[in-house]
Amino acid sequence: MKNEVKRITLSAIIAALYFVLCLIEGKFASGFLVNVRLSEGFLVLAFFCPEVVVGCSIGCFLYNLLFGFGIYDALIGTTATLLGGVVIILIGKLTKKEPIRLTTFGLGLVILNAILVPIVLIISLPEELTWASYWVEMGIVCAGEAIAVYGVGIPLYFALRKPMKYMFGEK
Repeated sequence: MKNEVKRITLSAIIAALYFVLCLIEGKFASGFLVNVRLSEGFLVLAFFCPEVVVGCSIGCFLYNLLFGFGIYDALIGTTATLLGGVVIILIGKLTKKEPIRLTTFGLGLVILNAILVPIVLIISLPEELTWASYWVEMGIVCAGEAIAVYGVGIPLYFALRKPMKYMFGEK
C-alpha cells in the first residue's frame, strides 16, 4: 500500500510539473515554427516508476486541451505521449543495459510525435499550414522532441537515478 501511494503521488506531481513547465515554455511547447516540449523528458523516469507515463499523459492532455490546439491536440498529442511512454516501459523490460536504454528510450516518443503532431497542427492551423507542409512540420517536431526527450531526459535520469532506485527499485 505504501509503495502504491508513492507511485500515485509521483504520477500526480509529474502531471502538475508537466503542465506548469509547458505553461512556462509557452509557444515553444506547441507551435508550428518551434515545438520543444521539455516536459517530455520526464518520461525517462518510467524506467523506475511506470506510473510516470500516466502523469505525463494527464499533464499533456490538460495542457493541450486548455492551451494547445484543443480537442484534436488533447487526443492525438496525448496518444503520442502515452504510446511513447509505453515504448519506454517496454525498453526497460527488454534490457537492463543502461547505454542501450538511454540511447533507445526516446525513439518511440520522437517518432510518434513526429508523425502525429503535424497532423494536429495542419488541422488546427489551416490558414498557416497545408498538407504540403507535413514533412517540414514533421522535421520540426522530430528535432524538438529529440532535444526535449534526450536533452532533459538523460540529465534527469542521472540526477534522479539513485533516489528513484531507492524509492521504487528498478524496473
